This record gives sequence, structure tokens and C-alpha cells, in this order.
Amino acid sequence: MSVEGLEEHKHCAVCGAVISHKDKGKPGKAYVCSEQCSKTYDKRVKKVKRIKLLWYLSTFIVLVPLAILALLFG
Repeated sequence: MSVEGLEEHKHCAVCGAVISHKDKGKPGKAYVCSEQCSKTYDKRVKKVKRIKLLWYLSTFIVLVPLAILALLFG
């Protein structure tokens, strides 16, 4: 939705500041307003990836022994 008199813009993925843009940017990349916000965004992404990996590993560590026990004694 475009309102007359407002130029096309995005908001910073970290702090929410308005960022005017002229091009489409790279697909899959977040818009950030500064180098500090870029570093903060990268840290958040790494943390989320680490949490997901730990979640998948812990699920695997719990479910595999349960499946083996179910096959042996079930």
C-alpha cells in the first residue's frame, strides 16, 4: 500500500529505524541501519541457529534410545 507523499521505505530489523531504499536489495537479507545493528542481528541469528541445533540434538538423543527400547521390549 502506498500513500502519496511518502517515499518507499523499510524498517531496521533490530531497532526499527526507518531506512529509505532505492533498490530491492538481496533476497533473504535483513535490512539494518548501521554496522552495530548488523552485528547485533548476526549475533541473534547465530543464537537462534545454536538453539535449534541443540533442540534437534536433544530430541534425537531422547527419541533414539526410546525407539530402541520399544523395539527390544515392546
